[in-house]
Amino acid sequence: MTGFTIVIILAVIGLSLGLFLAIASDVFHVHKPEQLVKVEELLPGANCGACGYPGCVGLAEAIYKGEEEPNKCPVASDAQVEQIAAIMGKEVSTDGLRDIAYIKCQGMKDSDVAKKFEYIGIESCEMAALTSGGWSSCEYGCLKLGDCIRVCKFDALSYGANHEPIIDKDKCTSCGLCVAACPRSLIEIIPLKKTYMVTCSSKDKGADTRKACKVGCISCKLCEKACKFDAVKVIDNIAYIDQDKCVACGLCAKACPQDVIEFIDGVVVTRVAKKEEAGCASCGICKSE
Repeated sequence: MTGFTIVIILAVIGLSLGLFLAIASDVFHVHKPEQLVKVEELLPGANCGACGYPGCVGLAEAIYKGEEEPNKCPVASDAQVEQIAAIMGKEVSTDGLRDIAYIKCQGMKDSDVAKKFEYIGIESCEMAALTSGGWSSCEYGCLKLGDCIRVCKFDALSYGANHEPIIDKDKCTSCGLCVAACPRSLIEIIPLKKTYMVTCSSKDKGADTRKACKVGCISCKLCEKACKFDAVKVIDNIAYIDQDKCVACGLCAKACPQDVIEFIDGVVVTRVAKKEEAGCASCGICKSE
């Protein structure tokens, strides 16, 4: 048998197998319902897993089966959610208020936080945290080695001037991947509304915080005393702002001696207190709106 004949035989076998596979693919192909296909097309396709499913296809199937609501995907826009709901014959309410990730650490400059040692190793916050608790003298502070940046699938995180992670509010989809990646739990998903946030996570006492970080919360409670709406509380040596009570008056930020409370410029959410309950707090927010 010549080499040419062998080539011909192999070519015939190859074509036969290809034809068989093509026919088998058509015969055994599972045709998806039109509704399911449309839901899949409307989902972002990022396969980020923020919904709890391994990918958008899995979530689409769950929505189609009625196991999940049309707004289960945290990445989908209001318009996408409304279209998915319409396809499934359901109604969902969207307030136009989307969420973003927020980093609760202000000590990003080298001059703000003392170093316990010079870290030379794998460029990973998780790895650095395992090395004597990390190089930072503040055990609650950002290690700035980019684990959150690397997991972001939407290019919403990047390095700033001090090699600190910065979140682009316009690109952030609140998928939560960066939240899970941070070994120090510094990232929180918050509604993008006009409000104030505490840019610190330290639970050390004031004196200890001062030694570790120049710009950390020292639990002085001046913010708590300044708030007229009972929205600010100091718990475990760190100030917290109840976003359901906060009216974005800014009195807490003005009272903070460490400038730890940051203004978030987002959607205006109006809350009107009943006069018989709280009365006017003289915060001045009504004049600024």
